[in-house]
Amino acid sequence: MPGALTEDYFQARLQYGQTRVILYASCLAPSPGPRFTVHGTEATFVKYGLDSQEGQLKAGLRPPRPDWGLDPNPGSLSTFKGGALSTRVVPSLPGDYPAYYVALREALLGQGPNPVPPAEAIRTMGLMELGGRSAAEGRTLTVSAADVLP
Repeated sequence: MPGALTEDYFQARLQYGQTRVILYASCLAPSPGPRFTVHGTEATFVKYGLDSQEGQLKAGLRPPRPDWGLDPNPGSLSTFKGGALSTRVVPSLPGDYPAYYVALREALLGQGPNPVPPAEAIRTMGLMELGGRSAAEGRTLTVSAADVLP
């Protein structure tokens, strides 16, 4: 958005041999599209909607509850076999924010592993910085071990 003080959209195009991945996000899109779309050679999976836990927290709900993290928006899996298109509903697994914070507490107390090991955090930051550099330079950059290794 012109005049914005921060990025409000990104698109990352990744290639792994013959496999292509396109990731994009925007906080200002007037009409949200699917949250995930995965196309394969034999099927397509589409999922709409955000994780329900944030909405539950905003509504004042707190875990544990029998309906905590349940997603009202199932995904759909479409296949094309024998000349016929078939689509079926795929229920989402319940979200579990509390499990992350329990694992974090255990790590801080020295009673369990860090749920996000520092090496993973450093790799993620390296990839984000590489994406920013790619955008600033207006060119495709190749990921090297130096970009993702601590």
